[in-house]
Amino acid sequence: MSEITTQVVREAPELEARRLGLYESARGLAQSGIPMPTQQMAAMSGLQSQAAGLAEAGIGSYQPYLQQAGYSLGDAGQGIQQSVAGLGGTTQMYDPRTAQRFMNPYEDTAVQQALSDIQRQGDIQAAQQGSQAVAAGAFGGARQGIQEAELTRNILDQQARTASQMRQVGFENAANRAQSAFESAKGRGQNAVQLGIAGGQAMGGLGLQQASLGELGQQLGQRDIQSAYGMGSALQQQQQLGLDTLYNAQQAQYQQPYQQLGFVSDILSRVPTSQQTITQTSGGQPSGLTTALGLGIGGLSAIAGAKRAGLFPN
Repeated sequence: MSEITTQVVREAPELEARRLGLYESARGLAQSGIPMPTQQMAAMSGLQSQAAGLAEAGIGSYQPYLQQAGYSLGDAGQGIQQSVAGLGGTTQMYDPRTAQRFMNPYEDTAVQQALSDIQRQGDIQAAQQGSQAVAAGAFGGARQGIQEAELTRNILDQQARTASQMRQVGFENAANRAQSAFESAKGRGQNAVQLGIAGGQAMGGLGLQQASLGELGQQLGQRDIQSAYGMGSALQQQQQLGLDTLYNAQQAQYQQPYQQLGFVSDILSRVPTSQQTITQTSGGQPSGLTTALGLGIGGLSAIAGAKRAGLFPN
């Protein structure tokens, strides 16, 4: 019968037991199902929500102002066009025929009265001449006829001159009044045109001011929105800082058992290897169990060491 020598090289049972214990602790920790911390994001602050609402409500808030400004500018343009069109009536020439409308309606009566007065004065003078002729004994003579004819001619001449002068004066007065009325109407028309243009320009200025008011309101609203959103962002960042701090603390608490196992593992990995050799000699063929022990990692010795370390019950 031949002899069989079995040689087992292994660590010291105490170290193997501690490594097995560390492995069991790590496996138990991995199977424990402890939930990992969840990173949270801070919600929008109240001021941020309010700023967003204001921004949404303020979109297009300038449109009514622009629309009203458009109406004002349109009215201004129409008023100026109408005023400029009215200038055509102020460039017409004076029409002398319009003097007839300014003639004195009592002119004919006055002329006729003047002619009657001249005729009456002539009749008085003719009566005086007749009396003188009677007194001289020449009534009905040739001399008296000549005097009467001369007197009649003088009366007619005086009536003609008087009527002509009176009608000329009346026409000139009427023409002057017509000219004055024409110039006055022309001046009033030009003044109306100037006032219309000035009014149109003022209306146009009002339209521009209305548009500027809408723009200013939009800008002021945006400033309020930016201010509210900035303050809200600061509050959100502060809240996020608190959530991050809580997450870091939970993460550190979650990692602590793993860090402790790693710390122990690092210590064990730095312990110098202490090998132990066991030699066993026996006769005959080695059994399967002996072969397994010889070819393995020294499991029986490790289990024995683990039992001595209290890791497994007896």
